[in-house]
Amino acid sequence: MTDIFGQTHHSTLQPGMLRPEVWEQQVKFAQANFAAPFVELVENTSQPFVAAVSDDICDRATFMNGKVILVGDALALFRPHIALSANQAAYDCLELQKVLKGEMSMKHWERNVLGYATKTRQLSVVVGTFSQYGGWKLIKSVLVYALLLLRQGVLRLVRWLTRS
Repeated sequence: MTDIFGQTHHSTLQPGMLRPEVWEQQVKFAQANFAAPFVELVENTSQPFVAAVSDDICDRATFMNGKVILVGDALALFRPHIALSANQAAYDCLELQKVLKGEMSMKHWERNVLGYATKTRQLSVVVGTFSQYGGWKLIKSVLVYALLLLRQGVLRLVRWLTRS
């Protein structure tokens, strides 16, 4: 993530800013490891760029007593491995519709959307780890996901039991 001027960037190197020796290494790697169509794509890329893959979740979805809310990518940014950002935004809005109809409280909505975001984020970590590393890192990410699902299930059960 160091550009042609020696400046380090945290998330993106714009087209034309990637150091030539770094790009040459990537082309050689592609030639040694990729299928022919992908090698051709890499070799014919005239202005490569780099964008770091990351994820993040806000710890809250509502602000100013529910007057400001975050949905979709504003609430939680997932790694692209599972392609669920649009689903997340739709889920957040469909749940919000229940609030607007008086079927659920804003607190309940926030708990639901943060739970969905947390679960989906960890699933994206599992899929990314599977495709990139495997081994112990994969086992660890699967265990974290399983514990998260178990915790959410237990919390739902406790809420259901305390309603009666």
